[in-house]
Amino acid sequence: PLLILDEPTNTLDPSMRDELLDQLVEAKGKGQTVLFSSHVLPEVERICDRVGILSRGRLVHVQEMHKLRQVRRARIRFQQPSASVEPPGVPGITVEKRSDGEMAVLCQGDIRPLLQWLADKPVADLHMEPIGLGAIYQRYQGAGA
Repeated sequence: PLLILDEPTNTLDPSMRDELLDQLVEAKGKGQTVLFSSHVLPEVERICDRVGILSRGRLVHVQEMHKLRQVRRARIRFQQPSASVEPPGVPGITVEKRSDGEMAVLCQGDIRPLLQWLADKPVADLHMEPIGLGAIYQRYQGAGA
């Protein structure tokens, strides 16, 4: 009923790594509990329903993966300097960074309000992606932690 794995894909070739991860997803689907320790964050995102981050032997963060998947970072490049574009006054959207002609925002939940806000802006390029575990891991383990 319980599988405990510590860096299980560390020495595996890509095809065997995928096979092991598929077996872990299958075990989880059968109701088994999988305790999975890894520094390979995309694997953690693929396997886990809930993650915990340790720092110096202490649990410093716990996150439900479904909630993490609801947060996206949008990097917007405008056709003109972003100073002429007012930040969105939309619930669930937070401006992370703003520089000449560019803006990075975090969008929590539904992306439609962000897209509606952008619809009449002079957008030259838009890149949107889930923030993923990397950003959270860096908050606790990065150079400034």
